[in-house]
Amino acid sequence: MYTGTAVKLYEFLTMRGCEEVSTLLMEFVNIVISRYLTMPHHMNEMSRTWVQSREILRIVCSSPSDPDILLTLLATILDIKLKFVQTWTGDRVDRNMLFVCYALDQMDDFVRRVNQRVQQNQRREIFALSY
Repeated sequence: MYTGTAVKLYEFLTMRGCEEVSTLLMEFVNIVISRYLTMPHHMNEMSRTWVQSREILRIVCSSPSDPDILLTLLATILDIKLKFVQTWTGDRVDRNMLFVCYALDQMDDFVRRVNQRVQQNQRREIFALSY
């Protein structure tokens, strides 16, 4: 529900001329990732909602063109990752290391996508490419 609402709002603002709304994008990423991190039984490859949400997050990580927004997005994901690790490294009896590894891998994937987008934007600027 959060994913669909946030994407619709982002698309609406984009169609209206606001090409990038930094606070909306960061809040969206924070809410979606945090929501799934609190529900380990929903964050897995067999969950259709997680797979769809992950694809939307991948698009969100790969689409901005403003370097400030990309760096803020990167900081948001890394902050979520840090809080997650701090929470799960505490004295927990019910620690599920398989889930921890999977969640960290997914967040690393988002970080890689943001980094690739930053590099792509830099190449476009340096070499005057039109993609």
